[in-house]
Amino acid sequence: MAAHLGRREEHLNMTRAVVALLIAAGCSHATSWHRSDAMRAGPVEPLGEDRLSLHWKFVTSDRRTEVEPQEFAASAVYADTVFTGSASGWFFALRSSTGAVRWRKQIGAVATAPIVVAGVVLIGTADGTLLALDGQTGKEKWRYQSRGPIEQPPVSTIDLVVFANEADQIVAVDSITGKFKWQYKGETPEEYTLRGHAGVTIEG
Repeated sequence: MAAHLGRREEHLNMTRAVVALLIAAGCSHATSWHRSDAMRAGPVEPLGEDRLSLHWKFVTSDRRTEVEPQEFAASAVYADTVFTGSASGWFFALRSSTGAVRWRKQIGAVATAPIVVAGVVLIGTADGTLLALDGQTGKEKWRYQSRGPIEQPPVSTIDLVVFANEADQIVAVDSITGKFKWQYKGETPEEYTLRGHAGVTIEG
């Protein structure tokens, strides 16, 4: 009986030793993650050679002024051309592979992205103008003047271009001529209206 109890105690001691070693190994492995900073975050391995790098950049506004303008315009890519506006009022068509200027046109300050439909660039400006420009040359095809800044991209259907402006209007114009088709004006009293920069979505 004593020999049996002795063997059992020896087995338990060995089991405790193995468990202790496993716990120690686990703690040792875990502690390798908790270091490097006050948040006890783990180390970050370098990305290696296959990392992203800057291919080209283009400055849309004059940065030599005392106050640098804030840019809210965004870009659109069509075929091999990048189209983008600027706070300075210049609208640019850039070669996507190099950033070289294909053409530029003064249209007024822009705070949104253009859309390109069948080679025609549609862009709204901060003074409420919706413009259609030839994507190849920059030549103006038509313009429509609305009553508020356009700060979201327009939406195009088969025969209409629809956009929203900061005067709480949704306006539809003919996609070929730019002539007015219809308008919706929100009727909520202005003092209770939460203003924002919502755009337009068309379904169906």
